[in-house]
Amino acid sequence: MKETIYLDVYFMLNFLMDGASLLTAGLILSERPRTLSLLAASAAGAGFSVLMLILFPPPPLQLISAMGMFVLMVRLAYGKKSPRRIGKLALFAFLAALFLGGASEWISYYSSCGKEARLTPITLAAVVLLALGCFVGWGRHLKKKLETSVIALSVCHGGKREELFGLVDSGSFLREPESGAPVILMKAEYASSVLSAGELVRLRLGEGEGVFPIPMRTASGTGCLFAFFPQRVLLHGGGKKKSKVFAGTVPVAVDFSGGGYGGCPCLIPLALV
Repeated sequence: MKETIYLDVYFMLNFLMDGASLLTAGLILSERPRTLSLLAASAAGAGFSVLMLILFPPPPLQLISAMGMFVLMVRLAYGKKSPRRIGKLALFAFLAALFLGGASEWISYYSSCGKEARLTPITLAAVVLLALGCFVGWGRHLKKKLETSVIALSVCHGGKREELFGLVDSGSFLREPESGAPVILMKAEYASSVLSAGELVRLRLGEGEGVFPIPMRTASGTGCLFAFFPQRVLLHGGGKKKSKVFAGTVPVAVDFSGGGYGGCPCLIPLALV
């Protein structure tokens, strides 16, 4: 069966789907893209789709190229982020695009009553409604659900910046003894992105300049963690909450033990939120 595809409609369809996919990834991970950059990234993705349609490379090469293109689109839309954050945004955007692509094929088939799969204005409108109604709505619902227990934060120290997310713990009462400031816990593998190897060694040993002891009490007994004061910690607001900035006033204790905090790299005391 011969298939008729109009390149201008195909470009606009992919432009809208790429934009919806990038927005959905941002909604899920609490990231806000820059408007002009989002439009540019969507246009680049749509142009890439048209190029793949014309060249029609082998499927494995198409898949690899598409994954690389999503990384570039995320980098363009959301600016400079850590590689881990870029990877997560690209993954969510890629999964969203797979969903929308399959849905558009289904709508295209049934909008033509099965005679000829065409990209028509009806298909275009249906995909837009699907993107806005299903994906954005689902993204906001998931984001609202996550906001009750997980928030995004940025840790800046020594000229480095790491974008993370943390589990809000109402039962965390750790305090730095001298200042009385609430303490954020961070897994050691994530702390290595903002600390040098020497700083990590000092924190593990609990000695040296810039190392502050944090007494702790657990069900198995008492112990001590060691913390540093980052130059700046940003807690990104969610919903109606405003972002908070702490300039050298919030200690971050590095946790070298195994396990995690409900899948999160950080544990944030409720007092800071």
